[in-house]
Amino acid sequence: MIWCETHLFIFFIFYVLKNTTECPAGLYSTEIGAVASNACIGCPEGRYSSATGLASPAECNNCAAGKKNPNVGSNSSAMCQDCLEGTFQTTAGQITCDECPSGWGNSGNGSTGCNAVPPGSYTLNGVQHVCQRGHTCAGAHAPRTPCPNGTYTNNTGSVSCIPCSPGKISSKEGNVECDECPTGFLQPEPEQSKCDPVEPGSIVAKGGSSSVIVPQGSKIDALAPSGFTACPVGTKGNVPPNKLCEHCPSGTSSTPGATSCQACDKGKFNGKSGGTCRNCVEQMFQDQSASTLCKNCPKGWVQPIQGSSACTSLNWKTPSSCKHMEYLNNTAMDASLWDCRPCPKGKFLSCVDGDVVLYSFRIVFSNHLLSFLLQVVIVLAQSYPTPFDPNSDGGKYLWKKEQQLQSLNRLRNACTLQPVLEPLIKLQMLQS
Repeated sequence: MIWCETHLFIFFIFYVLKNTTECPAGLYSTEIGAVASNACIGCPEGRYSSATGLASPAECNNCAAGKKNPNVGSNSSAMCQDCLEGTFQTTAGQITCDECPSGWGNSGNGSTGCNAVPPGSYTLNGVQHVCQRGHTCAGAHAPRTPCPNGTYTNNTGSVSCIPCSPGKISSKEGNVECDECPTGFLQPEPEQSKCDPVEPGSIVAKGGSSSVIVPQGSKIDALAPSGFTACPVGTKGNVPPNKLCEHCPSGTSSTPGATSCQACDKGKFNGKSGGTCRNCVEQMFQDQSASTLCKNCPKGWVQPIQGSSACTSLNWKTPSSCKHMEYLNNTAMDASLWDCRPCPKGKFLSCVDGDVVLYSFRIVFSNHLLSFLLQVVIVLAQSYPTPFDPNSDGGKYLWKKEQQLQSLNRLRNACTLQPVLEPLIKLQMLQS
């Protein structure tokens, strides 16, 4: 009997041990000894426990300050969550974090408190930030403020903006740098938002804060170190100066940096617009100014010097060189050998003042038909429009109209004479 009771007790103990256990980590039980698993209670919010067999919630560990734990039955400190940036928790074992008040903030997670926002920083949703470039921050509860037009800041954490210097502008808020005035514009004042166009005839000096008047006879040249260059030869500057030089017309030219064009001197020429006046070459001349070409020296004249306004005579003989009762002998091929000679006498032909003329004579015809034909030849010769020129026609004789008329009248008179019954024409030379 006693053996049976003993065995029953042992069986009961074995059964209890088999069907009960201590509470695992994160749980506790107020019952003494081992209990069933469904009798364990989780550690409350804000706490955790990594140990087993806890008998009360007080044995659970509090989450540290700066953390929160909204969960029940946490079995590790990792279950405690850091307060996010902009929030804090000063007390351990809490289930929430508090937001930093306006003008206060913190940086990073797990904060146990907030700090007053210093100058150069600001808070956004309780999170403290360093002021970005182009903005200023006064600190505390002041918001971030963009730099106004005409100012800038290129640094973070700025508490003030910098005015744009003369020659530069900022045309919008929040600028991190100022913009230079574009070409042809300037700004002499600081802290400005726009540039002004330069006055006509002027250029912007280096830096864009002042202008320089372009000298007359020059053109604006952005590639030149000075910003302008003198107009080249053959051109003139505009008034007021601009980016172009005007070409001088043909027959004129100019010197570098000119404001007007000058006529080419005598002995010079310019045949194209924008060209230069050049000397006439040898054997050519120009006796007029503002010319576009040169003239050839006439026959009997020379010019061995360039840039001459006249030719030099070779002193060749001309009909005007001969005296009264002389004629020009121009039969030589070399004109320098021409000379004046006394007029012949008692011949078929004679001359007056250097020109050879038909001398008066009388013809006795034995046949009226021949007389008529000769008269026709004389009349045709008289009607020839241009007299012979001994200088241009190889020394041929010149018949002057007065002498032609006199000779024709005499021939007509001669034809009224009775014909002589002789088979041949008899010529009788009469001397006057």
